[in-house]
Amino acid sequence: YGEIRELGMLSVCLFFFLMIRRPPRSTLFPYTTLFRSEYLNFSYTTFMILNITGTLAALLFLPFWGRFSDKYGNKKTLLISSILIPFFPFLWLFSSSPYFLAIPQFIGGLAWAGFNLAAGNFIYDNVSVNRRGLCVAYYSILIGVGIFIGATLGGLLTQYVKIPFMNVLLFVFLISAILRAITDRKSVV
Repeated sequence: YGEIRELGMLSVCLFFFLMIRRPPRSTLFPYTTLFRSEYLNFSYTTFMILNITGTLAALLFLPFWGRFSDKYGNKKTLLISSILIPFFPFLWLFSSSPYFLAIPQFIGGLAWAGFNLAAGNFIYDNVSVNRRGLCVAYYSILIGVGIFIGATLGGLLTQYVKIPFMNVLLFVFLISAILRAITDRKSVV
């Protein structure tokens, strides 16, 4: 407890902020591959092009987010990127076309680039050099716990929820988008 207190209240708030946001994201993440390959029957080439779209968007927008963060601060960067993140799974509900699905992948890459940059900057800006290792360790542990909770929730939903009018994986996409919007709205403001 003493080590956590020494990290400072600001760092503890960041950890809590990131922890409550991770399960909604992880509810969906393990099942996107299954959805693309089994239900949309995408080829490996199409699957990889969609994945690369998000990665390229992140790489293209990191310089933008860096300048934005330098000018307006990490909190505003977290706020704006957090507003964009719920749109990523929500857009998957509207089409199975790989051309259309490149849009949410692109938005996801753009948004996650800003979020991850600001979260990392926050740690480096607010934690002393001799405490950074401890801070990153706590950060990683809490993120891991959040991923476990979210993936378990997604698995339970896919296993036990039966939706007659909708593919259960699309239902998980919808739940993930709703939970992301709720946690983003509550935790950033």
